[in-house]
Amino acid sequence: MPNGADSGSAPEPSDGIDYALLATRQQLIEAFGVFTGMNEAWFDNLNDTPKLKSARKIAGQGGRGHITEPLFCPFAVMQWMADRKRKKGRPMSEHKAWDMLERHFPRVYAARSIGDPRPD
Repeated sequence: MPNGADSGSAPEPSDGIDYALLATRQQLIEAFGVFTGMNEAWFDNLNDTPKLKSARKIAGQGGRGHITEPLFCPFAVMQWMADRKRKKGRPMSEHKAWDMLERHFPRVYAARSIGDPRPD
């Protein structure tokens, strides 16, 4: 391949966003839903959940035949999941939140692991 790119990676857009460090709604539900009860309804009106709205880095776009999925920062969502003040869903401990981030989003975890409070 030219320029050393491998066929498995998506082209990097010129906007400077690393899409590999973002997650779809379904990926977040798979990661955190079992412990918190997160489901698709949580994403219906992001104005009701400002922390989830601020974790959205790419707004989705709907339309006939051309739907763009919104993308979220898994680290920001993980922080919200571990927040004791969060009123939506079941509570999640900080340790479990870090565990889920590491398990489901290893690249994001690798970039943020310096803040992991769990013992080595």
